[in-house]
Amino acid sequence: MKWWRLVFLLLFLLLAGSCVATRMASPSLSGSPNAPLAPCPASPNCVCSEDPDPAHRVEPLAFTGPATNAMARLRTVIRAQPRTRIVSDHGDSLQVEFRTRFLRFVDDVEFRIPPGAQVIQVRSASRVGYSDLGVNRRRVEQIREAFGQTSALNPP
Repeated sequence: MKWWRLVFLLLFLLLAGSCVATRMASPSLSGSPNAPLAPCPASPNCVCSEDPDPAHRVEPLAFTGPATNAMARLRTVIRAQPRTRIVSDHGDSLQVEFRTRFLRFVDDVEFRIPPGAQVIQVRSASRVGYSDLGVNRRRVEQIREAFGQTSALNPP
């Protein structure tokens, strides 16, 4: 097989996979605010602040003041991110879709404030594939940094 046919075939398969991935429905929220976020699968394309596995664990987003103010700040941070869509907003929980720049793969991110807590629990996972090359972890850390800067600009 000539090399250009192989390249064409790989590009076609990549494009077809991208089309399938972007058409997949977003998963529903994990459940009630009292329930923990869903644990990550064994694949390395997920991070969660409530996951017991250190390889998947990230710290939750800490805040002071009323939970409603923290969620408003978080919404501001999320809306400033490129290629982002808030799928559902239930006051104390958000479900968000992030699309990658190239090929438009979807990552599902869930934020939740447990009743009485001063943290926002977070879970970020790629919808398809095995590895995300650390994209979900970096995204959560970027959101944490922007959330902290927003907090510093708008003290309670």
